[in-house]
Amino acid sequence: MLPFTSPIGLATSRLALRALVPADAGPLFATYTGDAEVARYMPWRRHEAQAQTERMIGAAAQLAADRSAYLLAIADTAGGAPAGLVNLAGGDHGVSIGFGLARPSWGRGYGREIVAAVVGWLIDHPSVWRVWGYCDTANAASAAVMLAAGMQEEGTLRRFAVHPNLSPEPRTCRLFAAVRGEGAGPETDLPATAGG
Repeated sequence: MLPFTSPIGLATSRLALRALVPADAGPLFATYTGDAEVARYMPWRRHEAQAQTERMIGAAAQLAADRSAYLLAIADTAGGAPAGLVNLAGGDHGVSIGFGLARPSWGRGYGREIVAAVVGWLIDHPSVWRVWGYCDTANAASAAVMLAAGMQEEGTLRRFAVHPNLSPEPRTCRLFAAVRGEGAGPETDLPATAGG
């Protein structure tokens, strides 16, 4: 069980985290879960039908109720369809973060902005000492996001994770982390607020 409640309402000047709702299935399938380019480095298979995304949203609600994991929508503060997703999992003193953005949101600095806000919020929680994430060694964009968000590269994990859209075999990944009392922080300060 995660040692904190969901960071729903955590916001920056442009983005906010919110719970996924059934109405998100169509937009997410169209721009995220069904997009082969977006799903390329993800640890799940690209969705072939919207029903798969609907089931993912249902499973996310159950995991959140159990405090096993939080799969949250990244949305514009003005509302609307998700620009991407953030996943938080782990336990005890460490939390893993996973993230992704729909293609229309690439190149806008959204990844760094939301990852920095989430990492900062987590590190400020008294039960969290370590926030970590990984990416495929070929995924330069995600590596750049984690570095820009203030996480430090810790090394390479050989044959660590399966990215089924690339290969059925485990692939080598880069590991990044922010540790309470040791982090350099994001490249720029991004005020984050938690609400709702």
